[in-house]
Amino acid sequence: MVHRFIHLLLLPVVSGTLLVLSFPTYDLDFLAWIALVPLLIAIRGKPWKTAFGQGWLAGLVFFVGTLSWVITAMHQYGQIPFPVSILIMLLLAGYCALFVALFAAILVALTDARGLLRPWTAAALWVTLEWLRGHLFSGFPWALLGYSQYHTLSVIQIADVTGVYGISFLLVLVNALVARLAEVIGSRVGLGTKPVPVPWMTVVVAAALFAFVVDYGHWRLDPRNNPANEHSLHIGLVQPNVDQAQKWDVAFRRQTIDRYKKLTAQVVQEVDLVVWPEAATPFFFDVETEYRDELLRFVRERGVPLLFGAPAVDSRTDGGQRLFNSAYLVSGTGMVLERYDKVHLVPFGEYVPLKPILFFLNKLVVGIGDFVPGSGPRVMSGPSGHLGLVICFEVIFPDLVRQFVDQGADY
Repeated sequence: MVHRFIHLLLLPVVSGTLLVLSFPTYDLDFLAWIALVPLLIAIRGKPWKTAFGQGWLAGLVFFVGTLSWVITAMHQYGQIPFPVSILIMLLLAGYCALFVALFAAILVALTDARGLLRPWTAAALWVTLEWLRGHLFSGFPWALLGYSQYHTLSVIQIADVTGVYGISFLLVLVNALVARLAEVIGSRVGLGTKPVPVPWMTVVVAAALFAFVVDYGHWRLDPRNNPANEHSLHIGLVQPNVDQAQKWDVAFRRQTIDRYKKLTAQVVQEVDLVVWPEAATPFFFDVETEYRDELLRFVRERGVPLLFGAPAVDSRTDGGQRLFNSAYLVSGTGMVLERYDKVHLVPFGEYVPLKPILFFLNKLVVGIGDFVPGSGPRVMSGPSGHLGLVICFEVIFPDLVRQFVDQGADY
């Protein structure tokens, strides 16, 4: 009974927990190299339906742990009732967990003639499902496995060739090999009924691949191989740490604006571009002309271009209005040069997804913004080159970032 409990439930929970610990705020990124091992051991030899359930359990633990911030965002800042915030987070986590469930179910269906899981198949399958998760229903590529390695610079440099999916592939390949080696050891100490062979060819090729990735990373990080670009930019980042509870309170508007101006004045003498955060201005830049003119005058006096976030409102032909989460680029002479509208909005934060299906949520989530997505990525003509801009949540979409590069973004 204990052995069955361990294999059926405990090992998937352990995998989910290790995955959570691999990401912020814990940042134990080395655990990502072994996090899937308990799950892979647990599903070996199981019917696909059982493996599906085990994978879903592991995925649920993983995504509940990495999406818990959604509750705070919706409840505190969206004014959504706390129980409803928890329910929405669980629904989102349960949906994402389905992809881990599919990974486990399909993988056991593709075992070799000896009932052993195939490491290369595991890596390819995981990456395929990550890609699908990032594209279905507008996509939600949150916590792609490769993102866990953002601290390990020598490993992630290969992403300039493979994208984040290449990092995920390598991680799952190592996980699958470790799981196989654990089974080899287990079979030799009498824990298995049949001997499990060591996949020497796979081990050698995977080791060579890992060595190549790390060596490539060291090469890319070597300053001798990356001479400073003659058009390099000095950028001043302004982070005012405005309390979200005060940000849109009219009583604190003047205080917020003055804080941005004071911090900006401290860096403009040393930079080519100043950047403010998403939705930095506590007013509608296009509509509230008094504050807009004040900001443009401030930029003109300082003589340094400013990139900042602000909500934007466009009038529709039917007399209605469309609300965008936007970013503006202002020249050093105080001219508004470009505006980019956020393409990928935060589900249940900036809009309610699948409204025809989830119509019953409209009355429950009145605090959620009703933003509309922008028309697509567009490169801005910034100082010393072309600027590609993603806003907050959008940075998790690798395909969107690549589109900016394809359009000629220099930075």
